[in-house]
Amino acid sequence: SEGPHRGLMPDEVTQWRRWDMRLERHIIDPAICVTSRGWTANQVLYVISSSHHSEVCAGKYELVSGGVANGWPIWKMQGGDYWMYSCKDGCWGICAKDVRAKGFDCCAGFILSVEPHRGEMPQHIRKWERWDEGLDRFLADPCISVSDVEPEGCWR
Repeated sequence: SEGPHRGLMPDEVTQWRRWDMRLERHIIDPAICVTSRGWTANQVLYVISSSHHSEVCAGKYELVSGGVANGWPIWKMQGGDYWMYSCKDGCWGICAKDVRAKGFDCCAGFILSVEPHRGEMPQHIRKWERWDEGLDRFLADPCISVSDVEPEGCWR
């Protein structure tokens, strides 16, 4: 933790540090989250997008049985080669097979949650961003959402 726990239980500590081998010192890591409740993952999630190139990532994602990336569950797009996973920095990401080939050992994707999830599952995240190749950076995109309820009508 950042400092003495002063009687707090680990899940009540808000800031954690980890050893950074490159800097050879402890650094605060906002991606570390200790919880007493564990996580429960939905079998199916729906990625909804009506904007730009992120639309290719829209679809039905199914939980990969026994699949874990950076300590969190992973989902694979039904009929596609896209994956939803927890990035090393604690953000949720939607990526392609190149990131999967790296064992999800990175922070990359076409779509990322704006902030680390701190233990929240993707369907509870409200702010997402997408990669804009023309601008060579991520842009906030309010049209992107993740739901555990199948949308009605034409949603993809």
